[in-house]
Amino acid sequence: MSLEKLKQHIRQIIDIENDELDQITSAFKLVKYSPKKIILKKGQECNFIAFINRGCLVYYSKFNEKERAINFPREDWWIGDLGSFLSHSPSNIYLKTLEEVELLTLDYKSFMNLIHNHPNYLRYHLINTHRSYMQIDERFAKITSLSAEDKYNLILKDSPDIINRVPSKYLASFLGIEPPSLSRIRRNMLKKNQ
Repeated sequence: MSLEKLKQHIRQIIDIENDELDQITSAFKLVKYSPKKIILKKGQECNFIAFINRGCLVYYSKFNEKERAINFPREDWWIGDLGSFLSHSPSNIYLKTLEEVELLTLDYKSFMNLIHNHPNYLRYHLINTHRSYMQIDERFAKITSLSAEDKYNLILKDSPDIINRVPSKYLASFLGIEPPSLSRIRRNMLKKNQ
């Protein structure tokens, strides 16, 4: 099991000795999923948090049986429904793999053991969670006033890898448009760039 990406991620956020880092990362379990696998459903308790070692997923919700993409977590991101995980309550989201995915997971007992026995892990977790929420707030503030075309341009600028990794139906859903409208935006952009 490759723990190097996780170790590097932790080291980027906190200073930590190798021995303690090895103890922390030994609590993680490797789980692999094939593409198009729903690993969390609305109404189900989220019983894990995970570091994405490899792959891309989609967070989405459903309104009137129509899927609405929320985000596309990829390598070096943490996933799970933290509220559901910590409170043992039903999740409000779905989480689905878009590619082959390799996760380094923690169940609740392992997570709490790390929090109680490794102050450096608690510090890492709090800093990382705080940064994630700040990024979500910033992104939300940025995209709420943009047109679909401007949102698409923002994705091209900030996260160009998403364009080739995420199916058009999810990308269109994220932008708040239908797939034919996404095709029109792409055609118009091609014309502008020629």
